Amino acid sequence: MIGYVGVVAGIAVLVFLAFKRVNVIVSTCLCAVIIGLTNQMPFWSIFTDYYLPSAGTWVSQYFLLFVCSGIYARVLSESGSAAAIAYKIIDAFGKERVILATALLVMALTYGGLSGFVSIFLVWPICVGLARETQKPKVLFLAVFYFGFLTLAYAALPGSPQLSNVLAAQMLGTTPTAAPILSLVASVIIFVLGYAYLIRLDRSYTRQGKVFEENGKGIDIPLIARAACPPFAAAVAPMVILLLLFMGLSNGWFSPFGLPRTETLPAIISALLAASFVCVLLNYKKIKEIPAMLSKGAQDAISPLVSLFTMVAFSEVVSATPAFASFVTWVHNIPGHPYFQVAVAANAIGVVTASASTTVQITLNAFAQHWLASSQVNPEALTRIVALASVGLSCGPHAGGMFANLAVSGENLKDIFVPYFIACGVVSTIALLVTIGLALLGIV
Repeated sequence: MIGYVGVVAGIAVLVFLAFKRVNVIVSTCLCAVIIGLTNQMPFWSIFTDYYLPSAGTWVSQYFLLFVCSGIYARVLSESGSAAAIAYKIIDAFGKERVILATALLVMALTYGGLSGFVSIFLVWPICVGLARETQKPKVLFLAVFYFGFLTLAYAALPGSPQLSNVLAAQMLGTTPTAAPILSLVASVIIFVLGYAYLIRLDRSYTRQGKVFEENGKGIDIPLIARAACPPFAAAVAPMVILLLLFMGLSNGWFSPFGLPRTETLPAIISALLAASFVCVLLNYKKIKEIPAMLSKGAQDAISPLVSLFTMVAFSEVVSATPAFASFVTWVHNIPGHPYFQVAVAANAIGVVTASASTTVQITLNAFAQHWLASSQVNPEALTRIVALASVGLSCGPHAGGMFANLAVSGENLKDIFVPYFIACGVVSTIALLVTIGLALLGIV
């Protein structure tokens, strides 16, 4: 019993400290100790066997990705390319439709296969430019970013290359395009409800008098006048090259030319480096100090990197506890139709892990064979339900991606959490319930 109390207390304290903006290293270490000791883990074992090995493994995998992302974001902003794209979006869509334009941009990058770690570095300089020009608060654009990344293009659209969708398909023996009708219905529901909420949020901020503020937090995005910006074609070319090169390398499009198919991580790192080089080349005269710019870009990546690997390490401690193993067993015995079991199990696990992809992995490792053995289950419908369910309650304030994005944007958890949870968690859960209802009727 004390083990369960320890896990709940540890997560609760972590959330409290996050709202108080306590350093993430201090808070995750403290909460890992609370959880570990209440689950009979030796004190030093908490760190030497779980926290530090997990952190080290994660950093060794993603260090270059974050550094290259930070450099690209810095090049994009200091060259004036981000500002040029922001001005063009406003000219094309009008100030009243910048929310729609930003959401569609993030969705396109997400459906193109870019992870949230990379997308926030690409999109945030543009978001700041849009916020400046429209005098809307930056937190609104962070909410739009989350909606664009973590909902429709992440788990609902058929064929999404994002991890939750791909993992669900692989572990259930289907394909990422599984259940196309359910996918499209869920996508429409998510888009309509999410966009309507963001419009309402924008109006609420306007009534409250909230406007853009230069708070000096997060990565520094310089103000660049229209006259100093590069032409739109030169500004957008590096981003197009990045997306095409990443998709081409990761899907083997360049195999006929002697470039074999590349794994996702080296593909995106290569694309980021190429895009950064092209951006510098096209805007060489507009960039004053290239070495200083590269150094600052690398520094920009450190805080998000630390925020994320500490949360990954904390999650490793939680998942290693006997209390978590007992929790998974309890979830296994939930009564009802398998589709409802999926929804409850994934959301319950998501509360603890605060990670959509981890939720899919743990849920299906524990229950996939049990559910697939049931004659009531269609594997394609199950794939879509699992992918959607992974988003719901995993949208917690202790999510690793949340800490990383706060480090990039400089926003407060207390300001973004409710918009984030409604635009992503609530909207996805509504789509999930409709999807389950249609699946029970045999619609796939």
